[in-house]
Amino acid sequence: KKELCGKCHNLTSPVMTTAHKGFDIGAANCQNCHEPHVGQKGKKGLLLPKSHPPFVKGECANCHVGTSATEFVADGKDLCATCHDKGSKIFAKPVIHTAVEKNGCTACHGPHVGFGKGLQKRDGIDQCLSCHNTPEFTGPIQHPPAFEDCSNCHDPHSSDNKLLLHTPDITELCNTCHEDAAKKHFHPMGKGVINPRTKSELVCTGCHSPHSSEGNKLMLADENRNLCNLCHSAEHD
Repeated sequence: KKELCGKCHNLTSPVMTTAHKGFDIGAANCQNCHEPHVGQKGKKGLLLPKSHPPFVKGECANCHVGTSATEFVADGKDLCATCHDKGSKIFAKPVIHTAVEKNGCTACHGPHVGFGKGLQKRDGIDQCLSCHNTPEFTGPIQHPPAFEDCSNCHDPHSSDNKLLLHTPDITELCNTCHEDAAKKHFHPMGKGVINPRTKSELVCTGCHSPHSSEGNKLMLADENRNLCNLCHSAEHD
């Protein structure tokens, strides 16, 4: 990105450094803060739509040591917790989002500007899809709640449950929307029914993708035969 922007903008010039409060932005990714095409009406710099109050006030020393872009007054999410005291609560549960463990809050949130009230680096679900971009999320048939807001099923920070889910039981989670599922499904599942592929309890995701799929009704395979063959051998005695 810096090579692209550098074709027109001298990123290491004194003028550019002064415009960034004395910080050397020669190695920065410009698009962390700036839109490449359009910006907010009446504002300069093509900045992303929402701004972090200390950034607006020029209170750089709240986070940075001097004018260093890489040295901070605290490390990782501890830096954000110096002001955002609720941080200790949202990360109190045992299963913590891997992105946060590796890169702190700035894995998802912009420290200067971003989208929405949380200053996400990308707008809406695009934030999550910037990492979660495997075929599981790229099928043509999409589960509407999943592509509306990932937090419909997952906690983005920490959870008591695997996969950061809101409930320990996946079937219970699905039933919060699909209340009549038990009446419409005749295949046994739940307690005492084992999925031979995962060696764990058979739940809704044994047959359906919770995110997207190539198949009708978010099936993991062709529902006429191939879906059954995922678990049941095609050979009969």
